[in-house]
Amino acid sequence: MNRGAVVSQFIGDITFLLELALVAAGLVLVQLGRERRAALLRAAGWVLVVGATGTALCTGYFWLRYRASGDFDRATCVVEELSERLPIAAVRSRA
Repeated sequence: MNRGAVVSQFIGDITFLLELALVAAGLVLVQLGRERRAALLRAAGWVLVVGATGTALCTGYFWLRYRASGDFDRATCVVEELSERLPIAAVRSRA
């Protein structure tokens, strides 16, 4: 597995963890809304929970799909590719 593949795989992992954090934040809002009897807080909490759950399922599905097809094994690091294409990289290489 090359370096770009590791970066690509961890981007998926980090995205999934952020979505789980949004689910947790939504549940906290739902609980606060119940305690304070605030319908808007509960609604916002449920929007977070449902939205983050949906995106987490989507991220998980595509992470598994890309993993199964071997895309992580042949991925390249986008940052390295972009830095080679930028004009500043040409200036640095001449120095």
